[in-house]
Amino acid sequence: MPLCDFYEQNKDSNEEPAVPDDLISDASAFADVAVITFSRISGEEFDRVCEKYDGDYYLSKSEESLVSAVCAKFEKVVVVFNVCGVVDLSWCAENKKISAVLCTWLGGNMGTYVAADILIGKINPSGKLSDTFAADYCDYPSSENFNASEELIEYTEDIFVGYRYFNTIPGADKKIVYPFGYGLSYTDFTIDAEGCRKGDNISVTATVKNVGRYSGKEVIEVYVSSPSQKLCKPKIELRAFAKTPLLSPNHKHTAEISFKILDMASYDEQSASYVLEKGDYTVYVGNSSVNIKPAFTYHIDNDTVTKKLVNRCTPHKLSKRMISDGSYIDCEISENAAKNDVSNFSDDLYWQNSHKELFSNDVSRPDLRILQSEEGRIQLKQVANGEYSLDEFVSQLNLSELITLCGGYYTGGVERGVAGISGVGDMPYFGIPAAPFTEGPSGIRVSFESTAFP
Repeated sequence: MPLCDFYEQNKDSNEEPAVPDDLISDASAFADVAVITFSRISGEEFDRVCEKYDGDYYLSKSEESLVSAVCAKFEKVVVVFNVCGVVDLSWCAENKKISAVLCTWLGGNMGTYVAADILIGKINPSGKLSDTFAADYCDYPSSENFNASEELIEYTEDIFVGYRYFNTIPGADKKIVYPFGYGLSYTDFTIDAEGCRKGDNISVTATVKNVGRYSGKEVIEVYVSSPSQKLCKPKIELRAFAKTPLLSPNHKHTAEISFKILDMASYDEQSASYVLEKGDYTVYVGNSSVNIKPAFTYHIDNDTVTKKLVNRCTPHKLSKRMISDGSYIDCEISENAAKNDVSNFSDDLYWQNSHKELFSNDVSRPDLRILQSEEGRIQLKQVANGEYSLDEFVSQLNLSELITLCGGYYTGGVERGVAGISGVGDMPYFGIPAAPFTEGPSGIRVSFESTAFP
């Protein structure tokens, strides 16, 4: 097909190539539905661009022209977003020619196959949005300070991030294009739910019925609205969710979803504690943050402190913070260093060594090989020599050590774990000295001087 040949010829282009009108016309004669795919780069250690026609959050001019040209030739248009974060979808919602929008997110090596199966109707989508898509970038409160400085970014929105903002701040719900928890299907469902207290938990029983024409799955989302006597809180917060099995038309599934009563507590900075404030806690059930119905109300007679903590890291350069009516309160700004209270924090030597700058003024990179100096600990070379079993070695490790052992620890050029980017050749832990490295096949670092094994 000529259109396929055109894209094959321009596959190495860094910008969206301008598709000739005659190719779009020929394609419209060949098919009655057009599929437009947009992709965005993603990565670490760089910020996104959020300016009109930027080709990141917003469409570029060439992409916008492509949409206009395709919509002029096709009655039905499907848009696929191969993206890793929120992008502008307001134009999709406003364009009646666009029949469907599919976000593939981080689909992995099989993601394209799944997307194709969804588009041809072989499988029924059942995913839900983990973000709120607003009408404009400036509708997000963080846009005011985003990337304002390389040294300091003020997160003045406080706890009102995502749906906690859009579902709480007066008028913000009018800015929603697609809400948190939202996701369409080729079929339709009804959800009937009720709740009760069971011991230390709130239990919700939800019955989902497929009332459409195709088999599909639905996600049951459970939210809680908490009383706000003293503490500033979001209007609702997600507490639990569950997905049904595949339901044929007219079939039902009943699911029991529970969460701890203690999970409804809110953090009080003044007392450094989690508190269940007195009042009514209303449990809502639905399939998005804006499509929910009350299912149960749980009442607490008195304020209850559920956990007493210590404010370990207090902000010292935040100028203001948002409260639940959308206004801001001023904060005290100090030019002094943040107050980091690490007294009686942990006897975990891994944690202490990883964050030793909190215990002293030493901000140098941690050398996690200090773990080998602990007396009485089994070292890996002793396992290699047959003195201990591998099970005995692993049983002495705490969770932090196991994570580092499996995932590695990057310290700027040398991996301090036994896995990670460097592969399994880098083994400085537990009595094994660091060794020189060379690049092996496929970028795997290989140690030629390890003394761990005979």
